[in-house]
Amino acid sequence: MLHLLIRAQFGYLLHPSIKLSDGKEPLRIADVGTGTGIWIGELTRELPQASIDGFDISDEQFPPENWYGPKVSLSKLDIFEPLPQELRGKYDVVHLRFFMTIASDDNVQIVINNLKGMLKPGGYLQWVERDWMSKFPEKAEIGDDPHTQITCYHRSFLPKIRLVTSRSFAGSHTLPLPKTSRFHKNILNCKMTEVHLNRWINSLPTHFEQCGLKVLDHTTQAPLPIYRKPWNEDCLIGWAAIGETIKSQEEKDWYRERLAEAAENAKNGWYVEWELVVCVGKKSG
Repeated sequence: MLHLLIRAQFGYLLHPSIKLSDGKEPLRIADVGTGTGIWIGELTRELPQASIDGFDISDEQFPPENWYGPKVSLSKLDIFEPLPQELRGKYDVVHLRFFMTIASDDNVQIVINNLKGMLKPGGYLQWVERDWMSKFPEKAEIGDDPHTQITCYHRSFLPKIRLVTSRSFAGSHTLPLPKTSRFHKNILNCKMTEVHLNRWINSLPTHFEQCGLKVLDHTTQAPLPIYRKPWNEDCLIGWAAIGETIKSQEEKDWYRERLAEAAENAKNGWYVEWELVVCVGKKSG
């Protein structure tokens, strides 16, 4: 659903500032964090002549490669690790999106440098992101709406976030305060340290430039009103999946209560005014 909503919002797979070759040389494109490969699948319809390689840290979501034809390959790659030599300088375009819960403020330039390394001289990097976390406070209070409480709870899932329990921190909290008294007390005795938030999302142009890329375009758009409901529903589906990974039954019950409240609010027209972010850069050469 995310892919279809982005396509409907922007109307393109590759940003208009990306000028492709005249066809004299084979066009090579990489999709990093490809997941199910749906972006690749649609791009093969627009650019049937292109060779497209999809990469992800896991191959669990990969479709059968024969679905997309002989010019598509799908492989495992950890973009946070040193780039394999065979991928250096190989691609005309590298595409990546939705690293919101994967990258952090202190490692995003590692990712960009590796993506840049994959590009041919004069190649393009297109990064599509969802700026959600910056719309919420870093701390949640008891009376906050369920979206805020759940989002603040999710900060514990983000990279480099560590929970430290200590009685000396009583009264300081960054997680939501649930209704059950015992859990309430436990949260009061917790404090987040080493919190690396998603500030990098709003600073992608700066990070691109620091890595030696020329920024061609930086666009932020709130979802159009006609797409608010499906975006909300997609969010709730994702949250439900996250909730099932919670090990503590007490936390899981609290989470399910907040999720039910958030779903009810969404039925009544509640939504978050967040933005989609697109940043396009070009490598010199």
